[in-house]
Amino acid sequence: MSGEKKIVLHSLSGYRPELNVMVQEWIDEGVVYVGVVGVSAAHLEDWIDECCVEREYFMLTASHEGETLDDANPSHPC
Repeated sequence: MSGEKKIVLHSLSGYRPELNVMVQEWIDEGVVYVGVVGVSAAHLEDWIDECCVEREYFMLTASHEGETLDDANPSHPC
C-alpha cells in the first residue's frame, strides 16, 4: 500500500459546497482512502461515498465520530 494516496479530512463545520470540488480532485488524483474526523464526520463520509458512486469510482472511506485529527494520524504511536 506504499505510495497510495490517502487523506484524513478534519471537518470543523460539517458540509461545505467546496467539498464537491475537493472530491472531484481526489478522484482525478487517484486517492484510494479518505478518513473523516470532526463535525458531522459520518454524514460527510456518506456524502463522499455517494459522490464516488455517481462517478463510478471506488474510494474506501471511514468516519471517526468523536476522534481528533491526532487520533487519525497514521504516524501516531499505537
